[in-house]
Amino acid sequence: MSLAGKRVVVTRARSQAEQFGRQLHRAGADVLYLPTIDIRDPGDWEPLDSALRDLVAGEYEWLLLASRNAAVRVIARLRGIPGEIKAKVGAVGAKTSSALEEAGMNVDLVPETFTGEALVEQLGRGDGRILFPRVAGGPKDAIDALQDAGWSVDEIIAYINAVPNARGVNHERVRAGDFDVVTFLSPSSVTNFVKLVGPPEKLGLGTTSSSDKVVACIGPKTAQRLRELDFRIDVEPDQHTSADLVEALVTFFA
Repeated sequence: MSLAGKRVVVTRARSQAEQFGRQLHRAGADVLYLPTIDIRDPGDWEPLDSALRDLVAGEYEWLLLASRNAAVRVIARLRGIPGEIKAKVGAVGAKTSSALEEAGMNVDLVPETFTGEALVEQLGRGDGRILFPRVAGGPKDAIDALQDAGWSVDEIIAYINAVPNARGVNHERVRAGDFDVVTFLSPSSVTNFVKLVGPPEKLGLGTTSSSDKVVACIGPKTAQRLRELDFRIDVEPDQHTSADLVEALVTFFA
């Protein structure tokens, strides 16, 4: 069983798409890279640097990181700040946790479900301060849940998910329907996909479309954004990793 003969669109940022692309290729797919996210640094590092200095000074009880993008930027900025962090560390996702551990940081909490809400649920109630570096304009659910649980949360921008400026032949191929599957691994990729190539109904991806095109995603937030923009969802594995998505696609086409 494989994805032989299937052209699969990968919408991840180009800098992060290689591993997923290799997994699809090993399963037999023809991979079409269509980056929908340009990951950029914040315009001003001082808010994050100031918060990290407070972190090293022991003013936070927890450091929470919900993405590898946030983790690698926090790690890089901490290198310029003397001292060790005294807070506990919570991470969402194996890649986030691995990035922190590879940098020599202890990770105290990783929820079984790869969502910010699951991290909040396992963290429980408290009244201390939490530093939460994250993407600009990210969903507020986890922040609200933490505050409802009594925590004081400092949400700091660590990176920006921008729409790529470049347009190319792959955009035209997708607009023309030259694909079998489109994959989404984050809410931003869904939003930006529409901006770059058009609404789901025009591409045969909508809830009322009669098309054999397949929409595949991981993560409840990604699924929620797809539904908000009237995409249908054909493949959504229970576990939220790219490997699980590949396996689910292979099963779907079996």
